Amino acid sequence: MNSADTQATQSPAVTSDRAPKQARRQPASTAAIQIVQEAVKDGVSVADLAKLAIGDPAFAIRVLSMVNSSAFQRPTAVQDVNQAVSLLGIRGLRNIALSLVVSDLVPMGEDGALLLCQSLRRAIASRLIAEAIGEKETSSYFTAGLLLEAGLLVRARDDLARVADLARMPADFRIVHELATGQAPHPDDGAELATSYNLPKETVEAIRYHHSDTVPQAPMARVCWVAERLAGVYESGLIVSAKQAALEAAARAGISEKIVEDVLAQLPDLVTEAASAFQRDVGPQLDLAQLRDDANQRLVEMNHQLEEIVRTLKRVVAEKEDLTRRLQGANQALATQATTDALTELPNRRALEEALSRDLARALREKSQMSFVVADVDHFKKFNDTYGHQTGDEVLKVVARVMRAAARKGDITARFGGEEFCVVLTGTDEQGAMLAAKRLRIAIERTTVPSAQGPLRVTASFGIATVDHDHAETKEQLFKRADDALYKAKEAGRNCVMVAPPPTNK
Repeated sequence: MNSADTQATQSPAVTSDRAPKQARRQPASTAAIQIVQEAVKDGVSVADLAKLAIGDPAFAIRVLSMVNSSAFQRPTAVQDVNQAVSLLGIRGLRNIALSLVVSDLVPMGEDGALLLCQSLRRAIASRLIAEAIGEKETSSYFTAGLLLEAGLLVRARDDLARVADLARMPADFRIVHELATGQAPHPDDGAELATSYNLPKETVEAIRYHHSDTVPQAPMARVCWVAERLAGVYESGLIVSAKQAALEAAARAGISEKIVEDVLAQLPDLVTEAASAFQRDVGPQLDLAQLRDDANQRLVEMNHQLEEIVRTLKRVVAEKEDLTRRLQGANQALATQATTDALTELPNRRALEEALSRDLARALREKSQMSFVVADVDHFKKFNDTYGHQTGDEVLKVVARVMRAAARKGDITARFGGEEFCVVLTGTDEQGAMLAAKRLRIAIERTTVPSAQGPLRVTASFGIATVDHDHAETKEQLFKRADDALYKAKEAGRNCVMVAPPPTNK
């Protein structure tokens, strides 16, 4: 639980090297393309399309694989291609053919698997939402969702590495980056591709407006708009905040919180299953809890990406006020992610060390008062071992909320790691620090944590170190004195406050 935030874009479990030119996937047959083209012609019959499907054994096998997969959720298994075509009808067969065409656009290798995962995430989310709200022809929603990232897939044929780098950014930053680098937004490219396939207007609109700031009115566009934001939760930096934003967006579109929770819970397994129907192995997908716990490496990558965006913007978009405003929002969001603990949403260790260095230097320079408090949740291992890690996480979140609420304005309360929290008290002498720590201790002691076994009582121990201007100690030395005082509080029976003695001349 010590990581800051989570890997925004899951890396599929494949071992192929990135090779944008040699790792292309050629279409398995021309039958899929022929069916897409023929299905929109006047007078075409199911029998006509069945002949095309049966005439290509490789395609026929893939149709059976798709129609029996979790992506289309047929109630009973279908063994015969003629039966599959009859059950699907013209639109259904066209949707499967189009899905196979889209999957064949995706290159092989790690980067290609990443793009396929993101496309499938949107396709499955669209279908699940459509089912939940009672829409018919949910396979059409699956296909529309699969095409949301088609603009990126087409671009990947020429520059896979660049597109994969874009796909690894948080979903809601990608349009900003495309505009900043002079590229057409991928929703426009995807809509043009859908138009070239003579797809229905509702599908084209769903693709074109899936990144719109406002909720589209057309049913399919609205569902895909919500699906984009749910998929984006898995491709964000700060899972808690991204999920809350998705819930708020879904509410604006009339989609309930229960539907959102159900869809998010099902996505990882269904993405893996759907990929196998396309004859691709993307490995198991991380759920939201696992993503949150695997954060630090992704945050570093995101910060590097943001630096690249800023450098590019300085060269090419100084006059674009709206774009500048949106980039500043992205910059602020990423800066917050880099200094925020994902679980408690308090400042993290990095933010704490920066604040402690800054405030200690000021206190020594200005001969002003300053104290530092280290707190540790008592018997925290017992909560994890007895009630499970989910309850342990809830204990940490409750303690964080209590400490934030009980702290004075201007105090910096942070999570150092594990069950340890710290407070930087500027302008505070030893007596004031004692009062502040006792207030925090009592507030925690009076709080209960809900659990399946009933409310749980929580206590914490505190250690205090106050700056002594006769000794120019470092932040590490100040921290050690506070930590030593915390250790004495533990030895004294816990749930108490101890003060460190002044530093020595050593």
